[in-house]
Amino acid sequence: MKSRKMNRILSLLLAMVMVVGVFVVPTPDEVSAASKSYAFQSTKASSVTIKDADCYTSSGTIKANYIKFKSGFTGYITLKMSNASKASNYTAGYLTLCNSKKKPIGVTREYWDTNHDASNYYTRTYGVKKGQTYYFKVEAAAGVKIKTAVKAVSKKYTSQKKAKTLKAKTTVGGVIIANDKTADWYKISVPANKRVKITVAAKTNGDDDKTGIKATLMKSNGKAFKTNAYCYASVVTKSDWCKYLRKDQYGREYGISDKKGTYYIKVERLNKSSNGYYTLKWQTY
Repeated sequence: MKSRKMNRILSLLLAMVMVVGVFVVPTPDEVSAASKSYAFQSTKASSVTIKDADCYTSSGTIKANYIKFKSGFTGYITLKMSNASKASNYTAGYLTLCNSKKKPIGVTREYWDTNHDASNYYTRTYGVKKGQTYYFKVEAAAGVKIKTAVKAVSKKYTSQKKAKTLKAKTTVGGVIIANDKTADWYKISVPANKRVKITVAAKTNGDDDKTGIKATLMKSNGKAFKTNAYCYASVVTKSDWCKYLRKDQYGREYGISDKKGTYYIKVERLNKSSNGYYTLKWQTY
C-alpha cells in the first residue's frame, strides 16, 4: 500500500516538474518564497494555499511546508485538502501533525489525495488542547488549498469518578487529544435482562483503519468484561456499533446483567497515534 502511494506521488511530481519547468523559470524571489510562513487562525475557520512552485525544490524533490496553529480552544480541528494546482487536475501528498518544535506527534506522513470522491482521502481531524502550539507538515506534489473547520469540545469526564451519566438513546460528543492517553468515561444504568448496543462515530486522523477511537463497556468496578470486544471508528470506518452479550454453554445469548446494574463506557484512543472527535450512544435491545 505504501509503495503504491509513493509511486502515485512520484508520478504526479514528475509530471508537475516537467509541465511547470517548460513555462516557469523561478526567479530568486520565487525561490525564497518557498520558505515563507503559513498559519491557521487560532479560534475560527481559515485556509492556506500552497502554490505549485512552493511544493518542490529546484532538484525536483517534494518540499516540506509547515503551517503553524496555536489552538485557542480545547476541541478539534479538521483539515480539508483541495486542488490548487495550475498544472494538474488533482494533488496528493502527506500530512504530519507536529508539536511546537516541529517533531511528529503519533502517526507520521498521513497520505491524502484529492482525486477521490470519498472524504476520507482528503480530510483529517485532530484533537487539540487550548494554548498548545502545533505545526502541520505538508508535503504536496502539486498546489494545494487547505481549509480548516474548528470546534471547541468540553473535556471533563476523564476518570471513572468523574464519569458523565448518559441516558439510553442520548448522543454525546467528546474529543481525544493528540498525544494524550486520557480516556473519557460515561456511566449508564441498564435494566434487568437487557442487552446493550453501543454506537460510536468519529472524525479522526490517520489514513487507514489502524488509528481510531474505541468504546468499551466496563463493569461497575471499572474493569472490562473478559469476553467483550470493543467497537471503534476511524477515518475509514467512520461509524461502528457493537453488541455486548453473555453466552451460556449452549451458545444461547443473554443480557450482560441478570439484574439492574450500573455500568461504564470507556472511550479512548485505539493506539498512541489516534486522536480526534467522536459521538457516542447506547441503547438496550
